[in-house]
Amino acid sequence: MCQVSSVKSKANELDSTVNKYTADAEKRFESARKEAGKDMNNAIDKFDKSVESGAAQFSNKVSETAEKAKSSSWFGFGGK
Repeated sequence: MCQVSSVKSKANELDSTVNKYTADAEKRFESARKEAGKDMNNAIDKFDKSVESGAAQFSNKVSETAEKAKSSSWFGFGGK
């Protein structure tokens, strides 16, 4: 009977150890998930800002080109 008690005790000890490792792994996974999400959101924000900046620069260039086109003719004699 002593061996059965010893085996049960050892099984409970191992079960407790496994539960601790599982809890630790879950915490680490959650932390890694949050960190990856934060990094991904930062990258998306940076990309969005660069696209907005590029679009604004392009829009400005188009406006400048349109203004120059209005003020000159095809033949170089001036516009309106």
